[in-house]
Amino acid sequence: MRTRIGRRTTVSGIAIIELQFNNDYEMFIFQGRLSAFDIVIKYKSGFTRIRTPKHIHWVVDTLMKYQAEKTMTQQFISEIQNLWNIITPLANNDYAALNTFAHNIEHSFISNIQNQFNILSRYGEYNIEFIYFLIAFLILQEKTNMPNAFMFSNIINELLKLNIDIFKIVSTATHNGR
Repeated sequence: MRTRIGRRTTVSGIAIIELQFNNDYEMFIFQGRLSAFDIVIKYKSGFTRIRTPKHIHWVVDTLMKYQAEKTMTQQFISEIQNLWNIITPLANNDYAALNTFAHNIEHSFISNIQNQFNILSRYGEYNIEFIYFLIAFLILQEKTNMPNAFMFSNIINELLKLNIDIFKIVSTATHNGR
């Protein structure tokens, strides 16, 4: 993963920070509107359009990995649960704060994820590095905007069950608060 200051202008504006991954994925972090330090996450791969990730995107990808490597995927989700437990809301969303966060996630990825779970990159849309970063930034976004948020926690708990209920997981991941 490489970071750079968001001087790149996209349809969504000028990114605060841009992350580039070896698998041709790029992630852009923009100023959001929901709170003072809100961030908006967008990504693209190759020549595709820039997308705003939803919970259901990473959940479907994880379920595809789960079908191929159940035990390993549950171990990976346990690592995601660890991220959920340690990530705290942003106190600032400038380049320096987001760059520090990205480098901390990169260190965590290299130390805990990369070698142990790389085989999961064979399954689903996202490779393991990109999905780890995507989930980390989504957790950061959720906790910054609503420190008592629970959607991620509920999804993680459902994915860690021995007999997952795919319908409950999809329902939770697509819940829009209405």
